[in-house]
Amino acid sequence: MSGPPAVITCAISGAIANREQCPAIPYTPREYAAEARRIVDEGGVQIHIHARRPDGTPSHEVDDFVAIRDAIVAEIGEAAIINFSTGTVGVALAKRIAYLEAGRP
Repeated sequence: MSGPPAVITCAISGAIANREQCPAIPYTPREYAAEARRIVDEGGVQIHIHARRPDGTPSHEVDDFVAIRDAIVAEIGEAAIINFSTGTVGVALAKRIAYLEAGRP
């Protein structure tokens, strides 16, 4: 196949889905890292993150984003761009910016 290059992005967990809907959704940083490895191994170059707590609850906490980022970087290094979601309802802009700033490589 030929043509212009493409950027393959994968949203690992989705914003509100859970394991009842999709058993493969990662909850822990280690599970996010394993999914990141699969993405990179299949040619993905950008990973979109909706953070979760280890119990699966969606999170907008800096510590959860940083833990997920650290686990992914430990697994794949700089093989992909890590993109944190900021599209959420009911979370203050300052909080969304805080996890972006803290989670920068």
